[in-house]
Amino acid sequence: MQVQLNGTVALPPRIRRVVACQIVRVRESMPVRALALSVAATHVHLLVGLPRLFDFDRKLVGACKTLSSRAIRVDLPGAVWSRGHTVVPIADRRHQLATFRYISQRQERSASLWTHLQGFQTRP
Repeated sequence: MQVQLNGTVALPPRIRRVVACQIVRVRESMPVRALALSVAATHVHLLVGLPRLFDFDRKLVGACKTLSSRAIRVDLPGAVWSRGHTVVPIADRRHQLATFRYISQRQERSASLWTHLQGFQTRP
């Protein structure tokens, strides 16, 4: 799943970790299994197992956007997130592993990363 920021917003490195922490909090409160997360300057990637419920991805993304926006409101007031998000269904195990590697290893410098295996990290 990919979520874009509003076209005029770029998250500073110190804010990326705050956003990542809030998204992990949302994940802990919902019936989803998150495997990997990256928060870069202009977008977020999240590899998550979603229940096969209609519109559950919208509820998850909405909660992530709301909670993270509240947490960074003092530093970045106004609209932070763009409308919508992109969901790419995982086709098979090979696709899942490739997506996990992409999110956890192939992100821009200073991206805030989280995986179910290693917890939080910042890409050097």
